[in-house]
Amino acid sequence: MPLCVSNTENKSRNSSLSKSAMRRRSKRLQQRNGIFKSKLDDLQRQLMELKKRLRDTTCELENAKAESTLRSATEQPAITTLIHRERPMPGFLFNLTTIAAAIELGKRFGFRAAADAMKIFFDMLGIEMKVPSHDAIEQ
Repeated sequence: MPLCVSNTENKSRNSSLSKSAMRRRSKRLQQRNGIFKSKLDDLQRQLMELKKRLRDTTCELENAKAESTLRSATEQPAITTLIHRERPMPGFLFNLTTIAAAIELGKRFGFRAAADAMKIFFDMLGIEMKVPSHDAIEQ
């Protein structure tokens, strides 16, 4: 009979060990659950911040596109002419295109009229460049 009594003691001991082990395990699982919840909260907060930044960036992009469209509609495109890109040769005050245009105008209309016509033409196109005088065209 002593065997039966020891068995019941073992059962109660095993059940008490398993209850405490279960409590410890439950406590560890709750701690992990708390850690995961805090990580989830952090990730959700980061997600909300990223979504806000995306909305802000999208709005900025739309504003920039609208401003670009408005600016291109209101401003005339800058005229990049050969006259602006070309540099004068060493020893000359004017570039070759200006000199050639002045000579052709001088042949057809006269040297004083050529200087006046070039000044009017440059003003009309908005070219800020010195116009050759009638003496320079003649020489």
